[in-house]
Amino acid sequence: VIAREIERNLSGKGYTVSLVPMEKSDPAKEDRNGVIGLAVPVAGQGTYPFIWEFLSGLPRGDNTPCFLADTLGMYSGGIVGPVKIIMKRKGYLPLGAMEFPMPNIFQKREAGPDAERRLIDEAKASVDAFCDSLVLGRGRWKDIPVYSDFISIFSRYRPLVALWKRLFPLRFDGDKCVRCGTCARLCPQRCIHLDGNGGPPARSSECVLCQRCFAFCPS
Repeated sequence: VIAREIERNLSGKGYTVSLVPMEKSDPAKEDRNGVIGLAVPVAGQGTYPFIWEFLSGLPRGDNTPCFLADTLGMYSGGIVGPVKIIMKRKGYLPLGAMEFPMPNIFQKREAGPDAERRLIDEAKASVDAFCDSLVLGRGRWKDIPVYSDFISIFSRYRPLVALWKRLFPLRFDGDKCVRCGTCARLCPQRCIHLDGNGGPPARSSECVLCQRCFAFCPS
């Protein structure tokens, strides 16, 4: 949602914007002739391993400008600063970063769809100010030294994500599944498969608990 809103805003300002999913991209081939915008979800106070791996795979930036937008349900501490450090070390020029509170898919509350819609509308409204700050050169990209680097450890490495999966298991409900295939199509790890016997989807060990399957499931 936020990535599309940023695209709409910057396109309205006359910029050409292309949205490309990280999991379907080769970071080594990213175009460095414009500005690179990173839009990522917060998870475990950082983000998912495949996103860290994408950032690590980016080529040298040659002072290419970049910005970060992340969405979070509760709290982050291990993403804004560490991403800034990665991009600066690779030779990119950080323009600004902003965090957008969005409905929490990890722990659904009883507030209901109206409260979630208000939160989304507020986040979308904040995009205007963020894009203006980038265009005017007034963006800010904060960092919390040491603390941010430590907190990011818990989301960077797949063995630690495996621990998260044991603590917060995610199970498919075969009685509710309508076998639409949305979960398999959207899975960034391509680890969800529908069997031929009408049972619930199956996940491989590559799952990183991103919960796209949960967030977009029509049932």
